[in-house]
Parts: sequence; C-alpha cells; structure tokens
Amino acid sequence: MSKAGILIVEDSFIVAYHLQKTLESEGYHVYAIIDSGEKALAFLESTKPDLVLMDIMLNGEMDGIQTAGIIKNKFNLPVIYITALTDKDTIQRAKVTEPYGYLTKPFEDREIFTVLEMALYKHDIESRLRKSEEKYYSTVKAMNDAMVIVDSQFQVTYLNPAAEKLTALHREEAQGKIITDVIPLRNDTTLDFPVNPIQCALGRT
Repeated sequence: MSKAGILIVEDSFIVAYHLQKTLESEGYHVYAIIDSGEKALAFLESTKPDLVLMDIMLNGEMDGIQTAGIIKNKFNLPVIYITALTDKDTIQRAKVTEPYGYLTKPFEDREIFTVLEMALYKHDIESRLRKSEEKYYSTVKAMNDAMVIVDSQFQVTYLNPAAEKLTALHREEAQGKIITDVIPLRNDTTLDFPVNPIQCALGRT
C-alpha cells in the first residue's frame, strides 16, 4: 500500500535517483524529480504532494530557501531541506521558512524515514488543529450574540461581527487592547470604574 506522496527538488541526478529508490522501497510515492525552484512551483500548481524534499542549491534563478518560502505561503506544504550547507547564514535563512526538517548530506537512509514521518505527523496535527479553529471561528462569527475573546492579560484577541457592531470597532482595531478599553465599564452616573468582572472570574479559576 502506497504511503505519502513526495516531490523531490534536487539538482543532482545521482542524489535524487537514490532518494527516489530509497523512498519507493518503503512504499512512498515519488511524484517527480525536479531540478529548479521555478519548475517545482509550476508543478505544484497542478499536483499536490504530501511533502517536499528540498535541496538548497538548485538550478535556475531561485534557490531552495526562496522556493520553500513560496511553497509554505502559497501551498501550505511541509518542506524538509536536504543539503550539504551548514553555515550559519544558510541555517538562519532556512529557519525563516519554518521547515519541518533538515537533513545534512551525507545522511543515512534511516534518517530520511525518521525525519519524514515526524514531518508528516506534525503537519497532519497542525492541519487538523487549523480546521478545528476555522470551524470554531465560523460558529462564533455566525452568532447573533456579541462575543469578545481575551487572553490571560485581558487583551482582546477576537471580536465577532456582533461585538464589532456593539463596540463600533473593527476586529483589527480592537486586537491587543485591554478589554476595558474596548468595552467601557465606567458608571455613567458616578464616573467610577467597577471591579473588572472578567478579572474576578479568571481569578477564581
């Protein structure tokens, strides 16, 4: 039974061929071997693998780090770097793209499978969490009652449309503000501020 589908982006045919045979021997499906970032991005427009193995030094105008950054933002696919480059500048650039793994050449075949399985597992968990959050916020957004979500510092993190109407603030304007600045609790007669009921409720938990 076939496991995950992998795209290999590697400019060395020997390395790419070895990776393909190694992965296929364990049941993974290799969609293609591509030697440049431009070709990889064009390929992903029509085909979506489960993961991308990315060399940093590639043919073409783009290197693997630039390509991985676009893949992350546009296609939301996990990327594992496979490279011989370990200098500080390269590592720092690579970190910004939030890769799911980093294999340094030469490496053992077992290392590939370990990093691969961990990356696939992490991406699956993140995808499920993202879908759960989207479903939650979709429900909150549709509510007729106003809902304001705050963090542990009583700073607003979310307003649903009903709360936006009530406060006359857009969500982006309210985010980061203290709840009492978004929903004034001052007594209009005495001009006093009562005890923050949200703070009292959290203090008892």
